[in-house]
Amino acid sequence: MTELKRLPESTVPAGEGILIGRIGGPYGIKGWVRLISYADPQETIFDYGTFTSPWGQMLLEKGRPHGKGLVAKFEGVEDRNTAETIRNVDLFVSSSAFAELEPGEYYWHELVGLRVIDAEGMVLGRVDHLLETGAHDVIVVRREGSGQQLIPYVAGEIVQGVDLEAQTITVAWGMDY
Repeated sequence: MTELKRLPESTVPAGEGILIGRIGGPYGIKGWVRLISYADPQETIFDYGTFTSPWGQMLLEKGRPHGKGLVAKFEGVEDRNTAETIRNVDLFVSSSAFAELEPGEYYWHELVGLRVIDAEGMVLGRVDHLLETGAHDVIVVRREGSGQQLIPYVAGEIVQGVDLEAQTITVAWGMDY
């Protein structure tokens, strides 16, 4: 069975990496910040340690869960005023830093932009992004000039194959569903 690993939608320019989180506001007076993680589970953001940002490399000194969120301390950020200056800074990691997946498993960012075709080879559109709904993930397909279509990611039944080299996802789904 194909399994998806959730990572954020990515509109990151080529070469900058994959958007994995964002720095929120200051937390306390000693340079800690709230950390918004796009990883799943959210605490895995701490596994990366070094991030690329518009400010350059940012090294994580400490991080921990706090309530339903996360807080973190970055190297060189020693007080609340400095923490305020990095509010809303996006954090990126290289895709090479991600864990190797088993065959048939994909990270969400690998699927964004792929052509979605039906079993007869008719192009339905391109993957715009994915949604997590609880029951199963949903592929949001952007059609040229005609909006979007939602396709459940149900491996083997609806999603019949993913070919990263050919940049396609084959589905048992029609244009009129």
